[in-house]
Amino acid sequence: MQVVRDKNTLKEYNFPQVGWTLRIPVTSEFLDSAQIDTIRSKGVNAFNQTYDADVSVKNIKSLFTIKKGQFNFLASSIKVFDTTLGETWQQSYAISKQMLIQVINQQAPAVKIIDTLSSYEVIDGLRFRRS
Repeated sequence: MQVVRDKNTLKEYNFPQVGWTLRIPVTSEFLDSAQIDTIRSKGVNAFNQTYDADVSVKNIKSLFTIKKGQFNFLASSIKVFDTTLGETWQQSYAISKQMLIQVINQQAPAVKIIDTLSSYEVIDGLRFRRS
C-alpha cells in the first residue's frame, strides 16, 4: 500500500497489486499486520471447527483492514485464483461467501451480516434473501 496524497479529510491510498486508488478518511483506524494475523487466526480456527477441516490461508495476502468501533471492519485481500479447478472466480467467491456466512451464523448467531450487494433479512424467524 502506498499513500499517494494527503488532504484535510481524506488520504488517497494506492494498491498497485490490484490497480486500486481509494480515498479513505484520515480518521480511519488501519490494523497492523499483527492485528490482522490475530483476526485471521481466529477466523481460520472457527472455520476449521465448523467444517472439521484443516484449511490454510497462507496464500492469501491482506491489502488492508480498517476498523470503526468494536465490530465494524472493512477489509480486502487477494490470492491467486487457480483456473484449472474448473470453476469461475464468481462461483468460487459465492461458495466461499456461503461457507463464511455459515461459520458466522454457527459461531455467533447474534451477529447480523450486512452485505451491500446481497444479504439476508430475518423477519419473524423466516430468512429472506435481499438483492
